[in-house]
Amino acid sequence: MITAILLCAISWIATTTTTAQNLTSEGCGSKRSCWFQPGGCETTDIGSCVSSVQWTTESDGVVFEFQATIRDLTNTFNGRWIAIGFSKDDRMGDDSVIECIFKPSGDGNAYLSFNDMTHNRQLLQATTVALAETSGQIVDDRMMCKVKWLYGGREKVFEEDRFKVFDLESRPWTMQIARGEADHYSFSKMIHSTHDGDLFPWVTTSEVHVCRNCSDEKRFQYIKDMKQTDISRYWRYRIATIHGILLMFAWWVLASSAILMARFFKPLWPNTKLFGTAIWFQAHRNCLFVSVIIQVIAVFLIFLQSSFTWYGCTYECNAEAFGFKLHVNLGFSATVAALIQPFLALIRPGPDSNWRPWFNWVHWFLGMGAWLCATITFFLAVQLGKTGLHRNFQQTPYYIMGVYIATFVICSIALEIIASQSTMRTQKIGQHGMELNLLNGPSTEDPGASYPPRASLRPVFLVIHLLVAIAATCWISYMLIYNLEAV
Repeated sequence: MITAILLCAISWIATTTTTAQNLTSEGCGSKRSCWFQPGGCETTDIGSCVSSVQWTTESDGVVFEFQATIRDLTNTFNGRWIAIGFSKDDRMGDDSVIECIFKPSGDGNAYLSFNDMTHNRQLLQATTVALAETSGQIVDDRMMCKVKWLYGGREKVFEEDRFKVFDLESRPWTMQIARGEADHYSFSKMIHSTHDGDLFPWVTTSEVHVCRNCSDEKRFQYIKDMKQTDISRYWRYRIATIHGILLMFAWWVLASSAILMARFFKPLWPNTKLFGTAIWFQAHRNCLFVSVIIQVIAVFLIFLQSSFTWYGCTYECNAEAFGFKLHVNLGFSATVAALIQPFLALIRPGPDSNWRPWFNWVHWFLGMGAWLCATITFFLAVQLGKTGLHRNFQQTPYYIMGVYIATFVICSIALEIIASQSTMRTQKIGQHGMELNLLNGPSTEDPGASYPPRASLRPVFLVIHLLVAIAATCWISYMLIYNLEAV
């Protein structure tokens, strides 16, 4: 009994001593390179450091020792992981990664992997030829991992994966460190925290060197400059929410109404002018002008929160990442097309020009194409993490959007049927004191002819469309705002 107690005591002392020896700043900058997170924690209370990386160069490779606390990874049923990445910039994506994944029992294994924007994939063959002397263990509530990255190992990696294993000596790198939980059964990594706080990844703001034949200043670095993000996650989520609300209002409330006004309301109120121009034209122009201004503001905001980085898949693209890429490309295309429309109007041919029919069709096609791109973009946004729409409301956002699309289509068909009953449909007209009133294009009613039949029904369908558009926008906006409280 006494022997067992002594053995337990010796084991506890050895464990504590091992942890203390590994978590030290002694020799940093002179015998090895070091990076502690958060900055300055090692100078006050080294035990308060949430994570750290230390490395030394040898003739055949680099020995990395990295560790992190698991006290804030509270799900003891799951495994845990810690990883360091080497990047050409300060963002995750296109990064070579060394990771250690730990079982709930505390045993850990080291792997190489690759970050492809929003996707990470382990490189199992590369691990066997490029890593050596690996060990991993959870000791005293800390994940501890040690690996040697072999300089010559990269040449043995399969050719299709070789570009994912960087030549660490070829250039300086931005270093990243992240940690999180792993699935209990498969040990696949779950995404790291996306909220502000110690669990969010850290990145160096100065580049690090991993080289054998360089000056001591580069071989032995003491990294103290670091960050987690340029804009806090608190503001990133709020900016993304404002972005979504503004664009839904710009496209579905303003732009959609402007489209219906231009196509079906030219013959109405022929003797009434608003500031010397037809009512339909003033409504069409002003709605689109405000819509474009809102779009520009919304797009600027989303680029601001992403530090003006264009997101998309790089080498591997799963369905989720491709949807995100498509959301970005289609949304930007819709705004560019909307911006082109006013400048296109400046070069509009005269009423009697042979080019006028071509202009009308191009103007219509560009506007409807932009509207379609924007609408598809809204559907793709449901799956995006920052919106929380699918996570919090499952299929409901799709149903709401579907109801609005159906309303727009039904109102357009109904107005087309009403317009088709007009007997004055392809008559060539003069100016009538307003702009954009020549036919020869998608809109075929003569705004200068007598008042068309069933004209009173047209505003009814416009109001129905407008009410449904506002209701859908408000409902989705509520869901987006709700997500801010949930995250």
